[in-house]
Amino acid sequence: MTAPHWAPSAQDIVRAAAGQITFLPGPITEDVLAEQLAATGAQVLVLQPHGQADHHATEPDLDRFLAQIDILSLHCPLNGRTQGLIGHRELALLRRGSLRINTARGPVVDEAALLQALQSGHPAGARVDTFDTEPLPAGHPLRTLPNVLLTPHVAGVTCDAALQVAHTTARNIVTTWPPAPCPATIS
Repeated sequence: MTAPHWAPSAQDIVRAAAGQITFLPGPITEDVLAEQLAATGAQVLVLQPHGQADHHATEPDLDRFLAQIDILSLHCPLNGRTQGLIGHRELALLRRGSLRINTARGPVVDEAALLQALQSGHPAGARVDTFDTEPLPAGHPLRTLPNVLLTPHVAGVTCDAALQVAHTTARNIVTTWPPAPCPATIS
């Protein structure tokens, strides 16, 4: 991602995982990715403040959650509760050698805190698909770090994601004709 603009031809992102994989709850991608990773033998832990996650271990407390994980993968909407959710303090709670992945929205993570943490070597690395400013400016310091993989906000642009959106849209049309409230929404 060296060009100062988005690459329109970027279509698929390959995700590899080992060890304990974790999620902040979110829409469709959390469930699909969790199931795929669990099938590889990865342990999945979901931050679930209220209730239980289907088929996965849960932790209701953010601090205890962060202290247990090797890979933090964020899949949550940007709202008043999640903006700045991961900052200096939260990054420091991650295990040594951990990795951080953000395919949610840029402002869920304090970008300045992430930059400082990555420069210090903790977390060990990050995969960032969303940023505070998009596209990421050409001279942004994240572009220079060897422990960062940047993608131009295309993590959800996969064949599987497109198929999921098409199925959800078709189901909504079929089940809501004549017009009625939709059973599922896509944000």
